Amino acid sequence: MYQPKPPIIRAPVQVHPANFYDRIAGAAHRFGDRPAIEMTEASGGSLTYRDLVSTATRFAAWLASEGRVGRGDRVAILAANDGRWVAAYLGILRLGAVAVPLDVAYSADQVRTVLADCTARVLLTSRQAMSSYPLVHRRAVKPLSLADSHALVESELERRGLDR
Repeated sequence: MYQPKPPIIRAPVQVHPANFYDRIAGAAHRFGDRPAIEMTEASGGSLTYRDLVSTATRFAAWLASEGRVGRGDRVAILAANDGRWVAAYLGILRLGAVAVPLDVAYSADQVRTVLADCTARVLLTSRQAMSSYPLVHRRAVKPLSLADSHALVESELERRGLDR
C-alpha cells in the first residue's frame, strides 16, 4: 500500500549561544534599553541590557590588558551582589575565563580553601570583603577591588577618549 511521505518543513536553524554571556548579549540586542538588573540606588541602581553588556565588555578588556587574565584563567569574585558584580561576572565569561563566585558568608578558612583549590589568578573583591578577609589573598592571588577596578576601567576609557 502506498503511503505518501510527510512534507519537508524547512525551519530556520537556531544557533545556540556558546555561554551565558552570549545569551545576555543576545538579549541586549533584542531588549536594548529595557532594565536587565533592578537594584536599589545604594547597590548601584538599575542597568539596562545595553549598559550591562557594554560594562561587561569594557571590564573584560580591562582584565585582559597588561596580561591580568587570559582565556581559561580562573577569576574569583568575593563581594556582595550588585550591578558591578554581575558586570564583572559577565566580563569574565566574555573573556573566556572561568568565574569562581565566593559567598561573602564563607569563613576565611573556606575562602582560603576554595582559592587554593581553584588556583585563581585574580581575586575580585570589595573593600569591605578585603578588610573582612585580610590574610586570605596575600599569597594565593592578586586581589583587585571590584569598585576600584570598575573606576579604573572608566578612567582609562576617558583617558583614551573612548568613554561611551
